[in-house]
Amino acid sequence: MANAGEHLSLPMLSNFTAGVARGGRDRGGNRRRVNDRHDEADFSDAFCAFLQSCVGSVNAAELLLFLWRKPAEAWSVRDLAAAIDPIGSLSETEALSYIDTFAARGLIFRMDDGRVSYRLSADLDVHVQTLARLYLERPVTLFRVIYALRDSKIRTLADAFRFWSA
Repeated sequence: MANAGEHLSLPMLSNFTAGVARGGRDRGGNRRRVNDRHDEADFSDAFCAFLQSCVGSVNAAELLLFLWRKPAEAWSVRDLAAAIDPIGSLSETEALSYIDTFAARGLIFRMDDGRVSYRLSADLDVHVQTLARLYLERPVTLFRVIYALRDSKIRTLADAFRFWSA
């Protein structure tokens, strides 16, 4: 894992995800090892770049997957926020920021009345499919990678600001 002040680049992230995936134990308490090649295929540089540019949190992932599963339906921001988080911890403002990100990347279509729906994109849909599979098969590893990428971006911004002000 990156040391303080060191950036978590995509190649370093591949090492990080392989290490995260190896930590499980079977029912007998024996350590399990996951095939490193499977990890590398799941968390390719292209997929990690997709996560870093589109999916900054687990809530964002859940929102995108919700839209992806129901591409024929159009949703208001309020209805999306309520559908994703019925207890109300996902605010409309937060949901709108994710929607803005998705729209900028061409993942969703905005209608004139403000509702949104998933837009099938050949080059990005493969990443959304990988996201859906990993969300079901390896959620803990996926969540750690999402937050590691987000934290890496924050550290890079802080380091750039520190360099600029020095």
